[in-house]
Amino acid sequence: MKSDLDKLMKERNLDAFIIFGNAEHNPPMYYMTGGGHVSHATIIKKRGEPAVYFYNDMERDEAAKSGLKLIPYSKYDYNELLKQANGNQLLASALRYKQMLEEVGVTEGNIGVYGTYDVSVVFGILTHLMKQSPSLNLVGEARDESLFLRAMETKRRIGSRTNPQDGKNHNYGCR
Repeated sequence: MKSDLDKLMKERNLDAFIIFGNAEHNPPMYYMTGGGHVSHATIIKKRGEPAVYFYNDMERDEAAKSGLKLIPYSKYDYNELLKQANGNQLLASALRYKQMLEEVGVTEGNIGVYGTYDVSVVFGILTHLMKQSPSLNLVGEARDESLFLRAMETKRRIGSRTNPQDGKNHNYGCR
């Protein structure tokens, strides 16, 4: 369950996590947002804090359906970052992610990396991000042992339980 995320993050020694990609066909993003037609989004969650959803301006209404705290990518001047990066788009994106992480109070520690996106792009951005922020330790997990699989399993497990008073199996509204 989402309410278990902080506990699961602590068990994995994760100080935060970041999710890349679309809200559809991306289990971690879908889990956090409930789906929707949002592309190229990012969610960052610091342990003990609410998750923050970064999105493109034209997808504001769809992003708002998530109920998460919202910050548009336009808050960060990408053209200025591109100038700082001498036209290197991957470096400019890494600089933006650094600002986004700082915005939510993540400046050091173990950061779980999740989502579905173009591997080459994410690899390039994260390589630059690690050089820009050496105090961040980016962490990957095997899919079948991931934070999100465990959180989803907790939801399923508590959804149906045997009532000790009557000995019958009851569904408590979870799938």
